[in-house]
Amino acid sequence: TYFYASAVDEEDDWVYVTGPVVVSETVLEGTVTKVNDDNFVIDNGYRSLTVEVDEMPYDPLDDIGYQHIDEGDRLRITGDMEYNVFDAREFEAHSIVTLAD
Repeated sequence: TYFYASAVDEEDDWVYVTGPVVVSETVLEGTVTKVNDDNFVIDNGYRSLTVEVDEMPYDPLDDIGYQHIDEGDRLRITGDMEYNVFDAREFEAHSIVTLAD
């Protein structure tokens, strides 16, 4: 059996959209090195960064709910960078995915 196809007469142009692109959002990936009451520190091998979770709809740092973040967890975090005048740079998390705990 033989199948013949021509890209000229059988293929259409398609545009794929995977979702809205938010210009100010950033994705971080790394390992949790320290957990506090309202933030945690993530290390990606090059530097450490404090991640704030107070704007998330749930608290992944408490004992309530499915997701609980502990030291040693590998995470992928979506959010944006906040520049605090008195403190160092902080990353404001919008969503957190646990890759390995």
